[in-house]
Amino acid sequence: MLPMTATSQQPAADTRISLATMAPAELARPRRVRLVNVLLPGGGLVSQDRVLLGVVLGLACWGPLTVAAYVAWIEPGALPVRTVMVLAGAGMLAYLLGQWLLARMLDSRARREADYAAGTVPLLTAAYEQMSRGDYIQAQIHLDALLAFDREQFEGNLLQARLLAVQGKADQAREAYARCRRLDAAGRWEWEIGRELGRLSS
Repeated sequence: MLPMTATSQQPAADTRISLATMAPAELARPRRVRLVNVLLPGGGLVSQDRVLLGVVLGLACWGPLTVAAYVAWIEPGALPVRTVMVLAGAGMLAYLLGQWLLARMLDSRARREADYAAGTVPLLTAAYEQMSRGDYIQAQIHLDALLAFDREQFEGNLLQARLLAVQGKADQAREAYARCRRLDAAGRWEWEIGRELGRLSS
């Protein structure tokens, strides 16, 4: 977490920008997703926007297992034992395949998030530190590199707006804050952005 202030006068050290939104996309917690997929085969894949794959694997798991259980417990002898075993095996294979695919997907996303953070966090931290020292030129250099890496990175855009504000570039700062509003789809920073825009007008 980076301490920063919402002031247009100086980059004081008591403001906060959370690095939580630096991930490319918000994902459900992996443990919960894995648990859903264990209890409801294919459900974890559906929660990760793999709807068709999750539904197909869910049906491939529950369909054969349901038939095998029905024949084994409710109407024994309705199907040959070998057929029941094949159905049960196919259902279990689909179940295990669903778990493996989800684990691979979550691991791949975790690696991408780690690579993303490794590329953005140091630049954001360096930009904040330089701005705190009053070295606006170096801060801008780090911000340019950060925004070249990811133009949609919210914290970088917010720090850019604050950097423009402390340098008295009010018109450019307003444009930067307007961009922050567009990026803040959930409205978490609406009050903060509105307050800082108010200070620019005063």
